[in-house]
Amino acid sequence: MKNLGWCIAILLAFSAGYFTSSYSSKKPLADEQAKDVEIEGVEAINNQPASFFNTTEQTPFNNASENKFTEKTPTIKALAQQLKAITGDDPASLTFSGLARLYGFVGSLSEGELRALVETLTSTNIKENTATLSLLFRRYSEINPTAALEYAKSEMEGSELRNSFVALSLSNLGKQNPLAAYNQFLSIAGTHQSNGGIRQQMLQGSLSDTFSALAKQDMALAIDKLSELSELGYKVEMSVWGLTENLASKQDFVDLLTLTETIDNNAVAEGIINKWAKKNPEEAGAWLVESYTGDRADQLKDSFVRAWANHDKEKSGNWLVENTAPEQINKKVVNHLRNWGWENPEAAMQWFAKQPIAVYNQNTFGEFINNIAYMNPKFAVKYMHYLDSEAQQQRLSSIIYGSLKDTNPQQAKAFLTQSPYKNEILEFEERMKEYLQN
Repeated sequence: MKNLGWCIAILLAFSAGYFTSSYSSKKPLADEQAKDVEIEGVEAINNQPASFFNTTEQTPFNNASENKFTEKTPTIKALAQQLKAITGDDPASLTFSGLARLYGFVGSLSEGELRALVETLTSTNIKENTATLSLLFRRYSEINPTAALEYAKSEMEGSELRNSFVALSLSNLGKQNPLAAYNQFLSIAGTHQSNGGIRQQMLQGSLSDTFSALAKQDMALAIDKLSELSELGYKVEMSVWGLTENLASKQDFVDLLTLTETIDNNAVAEGIINKWAKKNPEEAGAWLVESYTGDRADQLKDSFVRAWANHDKEKSGNWLVENTAPEQINKKVVNHLRNWGWENPEAAMQWFAKQPIAVYNQNTFGEFINNIAYMNPKFAVKYMHYLDSEAQQQRLSSIIYGSLKDTNPQQAKAFLTQSPYKNEILEFEERMKEYLQN
């Protein structure tokens, strides 16, 4: 877990910093011959040049003309030693300056040097080298995603990193050559593979970049490919996310909703609405209420509120109350409050208490507090007296006791001792025990 956290920190540094600014204009296409990478503003470690690295003695490249080794180019062994000097025995303990040296060093490497170091670490101890190897491979896949993809497929069979490296290569290939990446995805995933499993989830995650780039080039073609994915049975959420990445205006979203309405997949319209909710929720909500004429208004509104709630639970809740039929309001408010109550019960309670009596009443409050009691029994104890009904208080007391018993037996015992519903709680526990045994 420690190494994973370190790896994530490194990859975030790459994404947010140096590579974004220094290399975005220099990445060669996947089918171009590898070129030297010039480093702007970052000095190579130990003043070593960042020239293309090749050696016949220590690299597997077959092209003899590429295997000429210049006097100024460090050997693989020297590069590995420099890398080891930076990471030390415990890469997870690197300081911020150490991280800066590490990504500066990786940034100074040519495609050939990156490939050689990836091969070296892959052939030694992948588990110990996971974070460093992931960092090197990420950069390698940015420079030449096609070669990186083939390496991950053919040379990392059986490795836990294989799936993530394949997905990473597909993602970077999608940015450069989206149609090639799409075809590679179908080839790797298989047209009738199950959508389940980590492997499929990783592969489908790579389609976001592919569809973002493809939509920029040819929106009609991107929609055709989305329809094909849906017909083949793949989940399309990440593809829709990429498809909508570059939409800006209301008309953009409305046009895409119109162009994709023939795709028989509810996730498509929901994905478009969700992205619209992220970019301009007020505009998306107004369109749903005033202009949408389809037969999925309730489902799209629910999806819209969930998406908006990720960014603003209070405003999305207000919209929900204002635009929900009276006969549905209680159920939908309880659903809206469920995750909010688990994350921030006090904020949820404050918003809830401001709602009209049709929303904030004994029935909805009972469901609200019962849901929270499973995750936050102390909060439920604090507000239990808001319930007027003894039956509701008994039910809540049983939930609180069960939750405390799983997390803090001493507190559970103390709660049971002082509870006026002690006998009812014990009877409920006995019934649950019998139920689970049958």
